[in-house]
Amino acid sequence: MFTIIGIVIVLVATIVGYTMHGGNMAILIQINEFVILGGAGLGSMIAANGMKGFQGAIKGVMGLLKPDPFTKPAYTDLLKMMYQLFNVARKEGLLGLEKHIEEPESSDILSKYPVFLGNHHASAFLCDTLKVILTGSVGPHDLAEMMELDLEVAHKEAAVPA
Repeated sequence: MFTIIGIVIVLVATIVGYTMHGGNMAILIQINEFVILGGAGLGSMIAANGMKGFQGAIKGVMGLLKPDPFTKPAYTDLLKMMYQLFNVARKEGLLGLEKHIEEPESSDILSKYPVFLGNHHASAFLCDTLKVILTGSVGPHDLAEMMELDLEVAHKEAAVPA
């Protein structure tokens, strides 16, 4: 939503400022210039990045127009899910979590939260972290460092051009 509002503000400010200065709008809006500049920009982008890179850019731009998936109800559901998992660990011990993290889709707890399961990165991060905890061979400080490194690697991989 803010993306659209920002674009509208830029266009309105440009047009109003141009007309306030006495500019002729017919000079500013030239369809043939849009075709030339748009075509040159599009062609050079495809030449530089390939079709896969171009498709990734289009997906990224379209992602800006979608609503934010990280809403307050989504965070509330995430906290509820983690509470249920930690409750299992408290009642049954850490090994009680094993059936939930080995096959998250068939877990009676995790299957209640399809939005979380639909986010591959989040579900893999949680399950991998809980698997490390189940081994019992990593201390809390080392675990925190491993989680931070895992997130850094995920961010770097996401930033690599297609």
